Amino acid sequence: MMKNRAPVLSLTLMLLLAAGGCADSPDNEAIPTVTPAPVVDSSRDSLLQTDRDFAASALTEGVVAAYDKYLAADAVQLPDGALPLDGKEAIMANVLGAVADSEFSLSWEPVDAEVAASGDLGYTWGNYFLEGIDIDGASFEAEGKYASVWRYSSDSGWQVVLDISNDNEMLFPEELDFGLLTEDFGADSAATD
Repeated sequence: MMKNRAPVLSLTLMLLLAAGGCADSPDNEAIPTVTPAPVVDSSRDSLLQTDRDFAASALTEGVVAAYDKYLAADAVQLPDGALPLDGKEAIMANVLGAVADSEFSLSWEPVDAEVAASGDLGYTWGNYFLEGIDIDGASFEAEGKYASVWRYSSDSGWQVVLDISNDNEMLFPEELDFGLLTEDFGADSAATD
């Protein structure tokens, strides 16, 4: 009786192995595996707090240290009335030049933030205040708005990839305003030629 079982066991084993080898064929659906999503700190509140930490760092550690800590290597800065600065190295050279003035002071107050659904890109915006000495030796103060685009990575957290500022002072004549930047904007201004 034992001699008759050997071919049956061999055949059964071969069928099981063949069935196992076909599990990934297009005709058979593979059992999906569940991979946990990576933990990404991408919330709006987290990004807003990061910008607040950046601003606090500029006040406590200095602007140079803060920019060095929070700027991405490929960051771009679009400063008021100046050409774009491409790369962290160029931005840092500009910051170092600004802080050479012992009267230089930069502070900002983040107002809001938004994060993309992907969790790896977001922006913050707010108001800034700047004081210093200009190239003619005169004191100046400037207030404006800023927007920063941030990129998130698990290695470095949130980093600024685009820094944009806009001085509150109008830098062009009123006749070029066309009513778009004044309180007169509305239905009445659209009717005038």
